[in-house]
Amino acid sequence: HLLGFARVWDTRLNSVLFTTFIMSVGLSVDYCVHIAHAYVHAEEKSDPTKRLKEALMSLGPAVFKGGFTTLLGVCLLSLASSSVFRMFFKMLFLTVIFGVLHGVFSLPVFLCLHQKLMNRLGL
Repeated sequence: HLLGFARVWDTRLNSVLFTTFIMSVGLSVDYCVHIAHAYVHAEEKSDPTKRLKEALMSLGPAVFKGGFTTLLGVCLLSLASSSVFRMFFKMLFLTVIFGVLHGVFSLPVFLCLHQKLMNRLGL
């Protein structure tokens, strides 16, 4: 997603952009790992829907709050006069938005579907 938006914004590849890409991997993985960890360690093991609900109820709000506070910390960069800081803001803003959306919406669906498929196959 970030590379596509960087292209749309006609941003040249430079050290700031690559640094932001590296940071984005860590942030995005962090949001997903929290939800996946809660799903794996949920007390309900047999029903994937109940596991999913338990995982999202236990760590979903924390992931949202973490994303929100990260956005608050980065929002001041949007007011900077330097184009480097504004580009850094744009990339981190997208990273947090996409990371939280994937961690809270996409990943749980895939975890639930995977578990249902494994149950159906008897594995």
